[in-house]
Amino acid sequence: MEPSEPPKPSAASGNGSCEAVVAASAGDGHGLEIERQLVEAYSAHAPGLLRYACLLTGETSLAEDLLQECFLRYFRVLSAGEQLRNLAAWLYRVTRNCHFARQRAGPAAREVALDSESCVLHRGPNPESLYQKRELARQALGRLAPRELECVRLRAEGLSYAEIAEVLNIRSGTVGALLSRAFQKCRSLPGAEEHHV
Repeated sequence: MEPSEPPKPSAASGNGSCEAVVAASAGDGHGLEIERQLVEAYSAHAPGLLRYACLLTGETSLAEDLLQECFLRYFRVLSAGEQLRNLAAWLYRVTRNCHFARQRAGPAAREVALDSESCVLHRGPNPESLYQKRELARQALGRLAPRELECVRLRAEGLSYAEIAEVLNIRSGTVGALLSRAFQKCRSLPGAEEHHV
């Protein structure tokens, strides 16, 4: 008697793999192409998107939720057969829009963990230097207008002026002006020179 093949997971079972979900929703070879595009986009953009979401939310778990929502929306776009002109800008814009939608949703959607340090991304070897840099960053954040801050965050993630303009729905020239103003404000802070701001 020949051994039977193990049952393949189904998307409906809740135990299925990503391939089963993609195949069930998109069909034969198209599902594998969608999976390839998702994996490629996630590998290329998830680390930067997570850092950006973390800066927006102040908490790692909320940032991870934003990242998940962003890639779920990307999956829907791929499944619908839509083409995106600039994937990086689109992903950052969706992350940003999801964050603001959650903020508008009410207090329960805006709960933040008591450990606001859960989103610290880099730890320096010198605690005093780290403290001074954090204080300088807090002062800079207080001086920047919201649009200036958004431009700085997106530029720090490697987006071009054109991509930032697309994310924020403004002109590239405006991005340049906002970044210039933001950097000028940061450089005028006491202690900025010694920390290379």
